[in-house]
Amino acid sequence: MMTVFMVLIITGVTMVSTGVYNSSIILMLLGRVIYGLGGDSLLVSQWGYITEFFTKNEIGVAFAIKNLFVKLAEKANVDFNPDFFLKLGIFATFNMAAILCWVGLGSRALLLLVEKKHKPKEHLTLFQKSKKSNDNDSGEARQEEIRKKRRTWCCCLPTKEAIKEDIAMYKTFFCLLVFGMIGMASQIGFTEISSKLLESQWFKDLPTAEITEEISKINTIVNYISTSSVLAVGFLADKLKMYTPIAIVSPIYLSAVYALSMYVKPAISFSMFGVGQSLTQVSLWTCMSQILPQNKILVSTGLAVSLQNAILTGIQYVNALLLHFTGDYKFVIYFYLGLNLIGFYGAILYVKNKTELERITAEIDKKVLIEMK
Repeated sequence: MMTVFMVLIITGVTMVSTGVYNSSIILMLLGRVIYGLGGDSLLVSQWGYITEFFTKNEIGVAFAIKNLFVKLAEKANVDFNPDFFLKLGIFATFNMAAILCWVGLGSRALLLLVEKKHKPKEHLTLFQKSKKSNDNDSGEARQEEIRKKRRTWCCCLPTKEAIKEDIAMYKTFFCLLVFGMIGMASQIGFTEISSKLLESQWFKDLPTAEITEEISKINTIVNYISTSSVLAVGFLADKLKMYTPIAIVSPIYLSAVYALSMYVKPAISFSMFGVGQSLTQVSLWTCMSQILPQNKILVSTGLAVSLQNAILTGIQYVNALLLHFTGDYKFVIYFYLGLNLIGFYGAILYVKNKTELERITAEIDKKVLIEMK
């Protein structure tokens, strides 16, 4: 399916480019819709692909590497696209985008070659055979074996207990989704309103041109910190199994950052904000893979991506309304601070339901193994 989504992206970009050349707004809009369908679908399938080939104990670093390339691409787009557009024009810019999409399709072809040589989670069998295998790897391999036996011997699962496990799983996922979406909403909202904070409080004595330059520097710092720290957070999450602790800490950490942003120099507080972005991203996507079976990852990721896009669109109107009725950017920041505290409550509920889910799953696994003996 990833190949199909890449073709949709190429088709969409080509249609937009053709629409620009022929001054057809309808063709441009239709191409943008097709491009958006392919792009979001590709994002969902990528995450499903990662969870299929990497174990739960490796998912943090895998996500971090994927996120690193996304951030680098976004940074390159911001740095080079304006100059490219000014020198060669909009039509050439869209043609360059189409060429990059074809390069992406070529990388998919390379990935297909890798798939022929390596099967999902193939390295687990190597860990089992190796004398140097550690407990985490062998434990993950054992869980994989149990899941295979579950699928083979599904008839031995009592319907009542299977339904109970599904209910616990969906409750846990819902709490995770609430916590994660609140964290993302607060981050996007704070990013939108931060320019008001910087302009009105920290750089108010500077000329307009310098204010714009200083705000750009702060945003660059945030991007670099967020990009680099996600690797560290992902590594710690995998190495120390800190997926759940990170989920609990991230909303409190972000609330503290929002408060400090009004009293501590921007270089410090916004650097901390970059780390906070990494905490929320890693905790949401890695925790999702911890609680959901492989056959439910794609649907759940699709739901999360759709909500994320809705938040990205709607949060601008939320900021505009809050500023319209209060006229105070500090109130908006405090609003997101309070919103994160609600997210913290969601994280606590997530931990509570996850503990119950693990208990139910362990009981069913035990019965499955007994039935098979």
